[in-house]
Amino acid sequence: MSERFYQELFGSPGDGGDIVGKNIPRVDAPPKADGSPVFSADHKITNPLYVAPVLSPTPNGILKKIDFSKALSSKGVVSVLTSKDIPGEKKYGMMAKDQPVLVEDKYHSLQDVVALVAAESIEEAEIAASLVKLTFQDLPAIFDPIESMKKTSPTIHSDHPIAKENVLAHYKIRKGNVKKGFDDADVVIENSYKTQMIDHAYLEPDAGYVIPNPDGSITCTGPTQCPHMVRRVISPVLGLGQNEIQFISTQPGGGFGGKEETSIEIAMRAGLVALKTGRPVIYNYSREESLGAKAKRVPAIIHHKIGAKENGKIVAMEIKIYLNKGPYTAVGPGILKKLIIHSPGAYECENIKVDGFMIFTNSINTCAMRGLGVPQVHFAIESQIDELAKKLEIDPFQLRRINGFRVGSKTGTSQILKESVGFISCLDEAENSLLKHPREVSLNEDGFLYGRGVAGFWYSTGAAGPSDSCGAQVHVTDDGKVQVSVGIIELGQGSNTVLAQIAAEALGVNFKDVRMMPVDTDAMPESGFTAGSRSTTIPGNAICQAILEIREILAPVAADMLECSLEDMSFKGGKIFIKSTPNRFVNFGEVVKRALFLGKQINGHGWFSTGPLTFDPETGKGDPFMVYSYGVQVADVKVNPETGEVWVLNVTAAHDVGRAINPQGVIAQIQGGIEMGIGQALIEEVEVHEGKVLTPDFARYEIPVSSDTPEMNTIIVEEKNSTGPYGAKGVGESAMVPTLAAISNAVTDAVGHRFYQLPIRPEDVALTIRNDSVFSN
Repeated sequence: MSERFYQELFGSPGDGGDIVGKNIPRVDAPPKADGSPVFSADHKITNPLYVAPVLSPTPNGILKKIDFSKALSSKGVVSVLTSKDIPGEKKYGMMAKDQPVLVEDKYHSLQDVVALVAAESIEEAEIAASLVKLTFQDLPAIFDPIESMKKTSPTIHSDHPIAKENVLAHYKIRKGNVKKGFDDADVVIENSYKTQMIDHAYLEPDAGYVIPNPDGSITCTGPTQCPHMVRRVISPVLGLGQNEIQFISTQPGGGFGGKEETSIEIAMRAGLVALKTGRPVIYNYSREESLGAKAKRVPAIIHHKIGAKENGKIVAMEIKIYLNKGPYTAVGPGILKKLIIHSPGAYECENIKVDGFMIFTNSINTCAMRGLGVPQVHFAIESQIDELAKKLEIDPFQLRRINGFRVGSKTGTSQILKESVGFISCLDEAENSLLKHPREVSLNEDGFLYGRGVAGFWYSTGAAGPSDSCGAQVHVTDDGKVQVSVGIIELGQGSNTVLAQIAAEALGVNFKDVRMMPVDTDAMPESGFTAGSRSTTIPGNAICQAILEIREILAPVAADMLECSLEDMSFKGGKIFIKSTPNRFVNFGEVVKRALFLGKQINGHGWFSTGPLTFDPETGKGDPFMVYSYGVQVADVKVNPETGEVWVLNVTAAHDVGRAINPQGVIAQIQGGIEMGIGQALIEEVEVHEGKVLTPDFARYEIPVSSDTPEMNTIIVEEKNSTGPYGAKGVGESAMVPTLAAISNAVTDAVGHRFYQLPIRPEDVALTIRNDSVFSN
């Protein structure tokens, strides 16, 4: 890439503005509004088979025998597959191959798949699956992560490639002298917090289908968040090269992290059936299967100790975190790494000790979900900060201002924050906004209790090393239109619109002339996960690099047509003109035609990499992310002292997003995150008993509804940075990170008692109030 073209034609990453920074309507909005999108389960497939799984009989055991004779003779059944039918490797996984494709001998959860029944209809497949007889040896199971760590507990994996006994991973942060820090503290507060397991609860249950091709290859279709990862993981299982597996992503009906693992499971198992039978195979989860069998958000137990001086300066933190992974690795170490890095919050502290444990149990498996563990640790740290403010009699905003990150601050991993640190700006913006919204008195004349809670956050953009990278391809057709190919999935977050805005701005064409191409692993380069709040920054940078190649091709052609120097040209609005005389220009399409006439191919290939991202799991030292977003949320709540019901009345959210490529899209992401945070704070919980999910439908698993939506005052703070396209940073996941703590702090403010476990249930609030002598009097 030419540095001259980058500087002279593209400008600095913070420049731009004709298209970037504008509220361009989302390209996927009209079809979604009129019901046009065709989701995976809506596709019409010729002569398909349908798959129903046979699940393991107990949470932990050894499979001795499978008798599927009755199932095979059942009406409509074409085939029954067991582990003997796997042509390749018997286990799979994204970070460690420890999960059975189909159980061969040992199994470790009620959600393990033992066999697959393929039939002419889903009803016939399900009936036949119920006829499969399993002979097994039941083994002792363990469901509590703390118990699982004990030496006396049974080891779930005797030969795991990376775990030590039942501890999948133990990551640490060691900074300064924690003992001395607490000795020097004037105030020390120590508490334990617990967060629950929740479901992604997306609108579209997990689904997909696989079509075998005449040459022995397969085409997998369905919703995903990681198309190239699907191909990479299932290839050794199916005995196919990655070049023999095509994955085409359909329009997903939500993801939030859940459609990383399920897209692998569905493509892999449907692929097995398709290869054996030679027929197309549909494998769709019912709502009950999605809620009852797929992986969930990891629950956390957090012991948090914090010390401060009388002036409010935090001098020490000691944090221990225990995470219930369930029985398989998946992306568990990645969750743990991100979680402990963020666990001290957005606060300077010279003495920090963190121990984080990801622990195997026989409960349902857990996985990535929006925020990747960071909302859980922020619930703890932001509750502690509020307790500290109360103890020191310092305003909660001021205490956060005293300790908050600034440019030059050093994080718990000793990373120096060199730019784009908007935490204090967000505090100021949120506090100033509240002057227009005076709070209700604690016990109002209407008999309700009112409270206000504040919570801050910081959140990384991108993956946590060893690097984060993405490829992109940009092609200009002979009529001057632009096709952008990048493997990022439009999950509903607006990425197709934002990335098209970046492409149009960088190439100087009209937004309507840019098309984001459907995601297909055969047609686009590796782009990484659609996760980690990276869908604007990392692929946006790759697109810009691809466009710089195109500009290097077209610029000399345009300069010849305009008879000017390269330095005197500008690309904008579908035209290439002379800066000094803007009325002299050529249309972009004319330059394209001339370049084609001259035999030039107008394609650009971009590959962006962050470079090394470092983290030492023994000390926590390193620079694990390239940039962070920051923000503050303030929640106002109303509490019914008789029933304990809590209503969130208003949330003020000030978020530093770098550059808002599409401001309305940013606001939508923040408000959607707040809504999801309300669910985790007050409503949602996957109830599990001995590994069995007791809430497999929306009658028993409650989620927020429209009437739970509060008033929202969203403030965009733009602290531009040099790492993202046009200065952008991530926003999608961070939106819900502080919401749990802000609501919890508000409820504490209203009733005068802190709740250390989520969700905060009405019965717990009512009981607390009834047992309080102040209220009873």
